[in-house]
Amino acid sequence: MVNTSQVPLDELIPRELSRDAKLFNFKSAPIVKFFNKTALYLPVAISDSPQGRMTVYKLPQGQKTLMGLYIFDSRVILDYYTRLSDELYYIVSKETISGEVLFSGSGRLNILDDRVGAGEIIVELSVTPDPEAAAAAAPVKCKCKRRWYVWSFIGTEDCDCTGGRPGILD
Repeated sequence: MVNTSQVPLDELIPRELSRDAKLFNFKSAPIVKFFNKTALYLPVAISDSPQGRMTVYKLPQGQKTLMGLYIFDSRVILDYYTRLSDELYYIVSKETISGEVLFSGSGRLNILDDRVGAGEIIVELSVTPDPEAAAAAAPVKCKCKRRWYVWSFIGTEDCDCTGGRPGILD
């Protein structure tokens, strides 16, 4: 444990601000449709570095990893995967920076070609269109399909929703 009273502020502040820094793969950042909004998807690079992430194929059971983030209309939405079981079932959640879960669902990873890291996951989501009117609003049903190649280096995602989208996205 470092005694912070002896660390100069010009070292301590940058260290604390970058404590949760991530390694983003900006060269493979596609423009995507995120619930009918145009967004930049910035994936976290697969790396042995603590700032990178582990491939979802080898993610330990119960571990949550940041896959990437969506940037649109001056907003940032975090894209998390959590492995549920050895049978390749995952929870996929989209969250605000403050930790509010906008939507969450589960699905099974289908490995299409292990030699080139091709896979897909289809997730069924229930979304509340407006969190403040949750009691009055019917949940939106979404089915999202994410497909990737070269272990997430190249990816696509399509979501088909009926009944609207989360209020924060309007």
